[in-house]
Amino acid sequence: MALTIDLIDAIADEAQETELSRPRIQDSHPPHPEEGSLVEKARGGDPDAFREIVEYYEWAVYTFSYRWLHSPEDAQEVAQDTFLRAYRGLSNYRHEGKLSTWLFQIALNLCRDRRRSPRLTPPPSVPLESSSNLLCNCHSPDQEATWKSDLTKLTEGLEALPRRLREPLILCGVQGLSHDEASSVLKCSPRAIEGRVYRARQRLGQWWEQHR
Repeated sequence: MALTIDLIDAIADEAQETELSRPRIQDSHPPHPEEGSLVEKARGGDPDAFREIVEYYEWAVYTFSYRWLHSPEDAQEVAQDTFLRAYRGLSNYRHEGKLSTWLFQIALNLCRDRRRSPRLTPPPSVPLESSSNLLCNCHSPDQEATWKSDLTKLTEGLEALPRRLREPLILCGVQGLSHDEASSVLKCSPRAIEGRVYRARQRLGQWWEQHR
């Protein structure tokens, strides 16, 4: 599904910031063309099948985790733990949606645990472009500097949102999940996701306006 929510555009619409450089966000991670077959083989104990699953999804899970934790080391550990839990839970996995959605659900729970850990102190501001798939259409150093500044500010704005609103906005607006996919990760209805994303965009636009 093509991503229809562009966070920077959303902020520009809400805050009437016409001068922002506008990154484009790519589609969510597509499923492996032989995903179903690989899952069944991995369930049967085929190590090569599970290795292929890991190699195909490891970057998506890592970048997903980094967006929550802002730490390469913690994101790497969460990605490793995600695939370990996935391997152990394959026998209970019901392949009714994209495998990546299930992996993101596991990773999100691990990220929540990490954020609650007293040893984890995320830096106050880490630009989203550090590991995201945001693409800059910059034509000059000044535009690139403005773009990076906007992304740093955007990260701060996302952190200011309550978790109930921040999580669906990141899942849909940054990670590129559909409302149905995000509802599977967060275990709520697609309508609830739609409402939370709408409220999050409003709150983020208000925050942006207040921090010009």
